[in-house]
Amino acid sequence: MEELLFLLMNFVFVLLMFQICFFEINFNRVKKSDNLAWFLSLDKSFNYTRTGYMAFVCFICYIFSSSDPFLSINWILYFVLFLALGIVADAIVQFLTLKYGQIRCKKQIEYAKSLKQEVLNLKTYNDVNDEYHVSMKEYEETNILRDYVTPHDHLAFLSIDQGEFAKNYAPLPNVVYDVEPYGDIEQIKENLFETPIKPTTLTQAQQMPFKDNKIDVIMNQFCNYEKNELKRVLKPNGYVILNQYGTGNYQELVDMYMPFKMKGEWNVQSCSESLESIGFKIVQRLEDFGYIQFRSIEGMYSYFKRVSPDLSDVEKYVNFYMTALKRIKEGSTFKLSTYKFLVVARNEM
Repeated sequence: MEELLFLLMNFVFVLLMFQICFFEINFNRVKKSDNLAWFLSLDKSFNYTRTGYMAFVCFICYIFSSSDPFLSINWILYFVLFLALGIVADAIVQFLTLKYGQIRCKKQIEYAKSLKQEVLNLKTYNDVNDEYHVSMKEYEETNILRDYVTPHDHLAFLSIDQGEFAKNYAPLPNVVYDVEPYGDIEQIKENLFETPIKPTTLTQAQQMPFKDNKIDVIMNQFCNYEKNELKRVLKPNGYVILNQYGTGNYQELVDMYMPFKMKGEWNVQSCSESLESIGFKIVQRLEDFGYIQFRSIEGMYSYFKRVSPDLSDVEKYVNFYMTALKRIKEGSTFKLSTYKFLVVARNEM
């Protein structure tokens, strides 16, 4: 029994040293990346959940190390003992590592908890806050659209803003549609009630709700699209204007939630090549590399609530808001990169 206890203690000590080394490596990496959620993950009660994992590891190790015949009485008895020691040792190490982390990071945990509470309080914030600065636009999509629309055209907006962009555009040609793939069509109709704009959505087959060669100009305002559908509904020599957010938009947010870079990029070049591949001729290409500088977390929340409602979900993006709040407190501002581009293409049948 003493020999087994000595073996268990040595096993625990070696595993613990390894775990502490890995913990310190993660600790230094997390400090540099402002991953406050990592500190919050330490603020929990111990709950051992690795029994299955350790049983598998012990089984693999024992197969290669045991000299007894496979599944013999001795093999089974010693495997059960080896498995019990492995699970007990791992549980002790996991518990001690958690306690070490809670002591080692006590200040960071308390700070992260206070930031999280401040962020969650935003859910009751209803004021309009303009404590942010948006960089100057490199192009104005409304003016560009006017260059391609004539009074007798059939114009179709493709957007996700409940008809706001279409509603604020002037002058409107004779026939105007607003296609909203994701919005509440009844709400959109109400929003556009006093305008000549005809609100609609995609068909059940996710197609544009128009006959072939029906539309003179399609204005896509930050909406997903199917390029062959755009070509189908456009008249010969009709124009599609694509105003899109690119891969580099909100880069700091993307880096936080998608640390591994995805293959391919969505930018003015890839968009143009995609349209050219089905017979469009590129007429105009513009890019806007900008930024939004927030001076308060309330300003950031107010901005996203108006511009991108999904990002105003503070529970969903709590780590992002906490990081922004930390940087505002430490450096007075938080800067978020933006990237959008515009492509004008002509349908050459």
